[in-house]
Amino acid sequence: MWLSIAQWGNLVYVGDTDDTWQASYDPDCADNVRATHISNYIEAVSWARKVRENVGRDDWVCLDMADKIWTWAQEHYHQQMSGDDEFMLGDVYLENQKSLENHEVGMGGAHGANWGVIYKYYHGLLNMILNMPCHKLFVAGAREIRKDTAAPIVAQYKACGFYPAGPPNENELAHNFHSILFCAEVPGKWIYTSIKERGPLGKPTRRLLKGEEVVDFTSTYLFGVAGWQM
Repeated sequence: MWLSIAQWGNLVYVGDTDDTWQASYDPDCADNVRATHISNYIEAVSWARKVRENVGRDDWVCLDMADKIWTWAQEHYHQQMSGDDEFMLGDVYLENQKSLENHEVGMGGAHGANWGVIYKYYHGLLNMILNMPCHKLFVAGAREIRKDTAAPIVAQYKACGFYPAGPPNENELAHNFHSILFCAEVPGKWIYTSIKERGPLGKPTRRLLKGEEVVDFTSTYLFGVAGWQM
């Protein structure tokens, strides 16, 4: 809606992991949005490379949902190791269970060597998107803070009790963004709470949202906090 109202001339590249763009499709902004359904690691890398070749400085890249990269990285690794492109993560856990019952090496491999490679797949794709010279908007699920959650994560996210989903106890995804909003559904509405807000240097500090009702991302945050104007 806002794209058509503003007659904005730039593009929004959407990596749509759950194929929901068609459900919210607005023909008035069709010229500005380039949405691609991605459902696995290979598709995500292909999408990111194409976007990187064409994205402009004032364009936006949106990844929804970003936490799926972690699952895809694991699945891709085990598909490459097994030579079976249909190998699913559930199959890996089943094989791991069988291995443990036979006192063999588990899912992590000898001394956890598998995880080192999986993390490289994960960060390789993540960094490809994060290093694009444009605006980035990631949507990720939230993981509840529990007793085994790493202390630095607890310190940063204790206000809302949740942190961005991704690799267990890793906080690196959040460090790559200037602003982080926790969005929660409460009876009859959605609310935003600011977890991190690093506005432009030399400009007034941006206000923090605390359980503020969401109209939409553009009017509630971009206009209401970030200072964007029509």
